[in-house]
Amino acid sequence: MSSKENARELSMNPQKKRLEQLKKRREYAEMVEKQQMAANSKSKKKASREPVKASRENVEQETDVKMSAENVDYEYSVEEDYEDDEYKSTKNETIKKLLMHKFKLEKSLKLSRENEKKLNAMLENSGKWFDKYEKTLEELEDQVTIYDQKRKIVVDNLIENVGFLVLRMGLGR
Repeated sequence: MSSKENARELSMNPQKKRLEQLKKRREYAEMVEKQQMAANSKSKKKASREPVKASRENVEQETDVKMSAENVDYEYSVEEDYEDDEYKSTKNETIKKLLMHKFKLEKSLKLSRENEKKLNAMLENSGKWFDKYEKTLEELEDQVTIYDQKRKIVVDNLIENVGFLVLRMGLGR
């Protein structure tokens, strides 16, 4: 029952769905990292849990960055495989992490520029629609003014005609 409700919630909110996908990816990446550490170590006893804990803290810090980038436009993924020559040739893990952050920031910057263009286009369109709205209001105001003038003329004519009718009826008696 709860899995159906959870699936329904995720299908209704694309951002939640995206966050869930990222969470699953992170868990999978952690699992693969643990397996690699276990395979690389000479004995399984040497594989300590401290690096894993440290990486989890880093992942939590990274999620804040990722989540803020997702709020910009959740259709794009900031996470990508950054395995270019510079990254492959680097042996220092800190530099690799910095390179990954650099690539992610560049991707976020690119996405923010695209979003800025989209927002500027939306702003232009809303300005055009507002101009059309103002023009329509002015036309409506002109029509109401014309209607009011015609109404005054008709009322004045009615009053004059009723006055003549009253005089005729008074004379006719």
